[in-house]
Amino acid sequence: VHFIGINVLGMLICYSIETQQRKRFYLNFFLEKEKEKSETINRELERRIEDRTAALQRTNRDLNKAVAERKRAEKRARAGRERLEMILDSLDVDIYVVDINSRKILLANRHTKQTFGAEIVGKPCHEVLVGRKTACPQCNPQLLLDENGQPAENRCWEGKNQINGRSYIVYSRAVVWEDGRLVQLQAATDVTTMKEMQA
Repeated sequence: VHFIGINVLGMLICYSIETQQRKRFYLNFFLEKEKEKSETINRELERRIEDRTAALQRTNRDLNKAVAERKRAEKRARAGRERLEMILDSLDVDIYVVDINSRKILLANRHTKQTFGAEIVGKPCHEVLVGRKTACPQCNPQLLLDENGQPAENRCWEGKNQINGRSYIVYSRAVVWEDGRLVQLQAATDVTTMKEMQA
């Protein structure tokens, strides 16, 4: 009985040890499999991150290049505008640019500001330049554009200004402005003295 009992007890101990060993073996096996999967996933993620990082770096380089080019273009445009304003300011003629739709003054040279006031930019031209509540009939946009809505030939007329009583010859034409919209460029020459001399 003792011998059989010891034998059974030994068998139970061996079975328990073998079961634990098998569990440990399968657990290690599954852990290795999961570890391989994790490593594969990590490698794939690292590859994707590297690809995305490279793409972002390319995009960043392109953006930096575009920003630098835009800054250079803005600098050239600003320099060109400053040269234009310097040229216009050197003339003793009233020169101004008006938005065709809103009739607001976008640009005026020094002579115009001296004649009609320094704060005329941004205001309707017919109010600050000729003292009218509505647009002048000579400045009708339809007269400045051709049948395709493009700038036509320049127009010219003579008239007396209601604000200062001076006589002017006005040259007007539609042009494409720096932002692509159509504007009206006008140059008004004071001919009062000449008319008085003729009279």
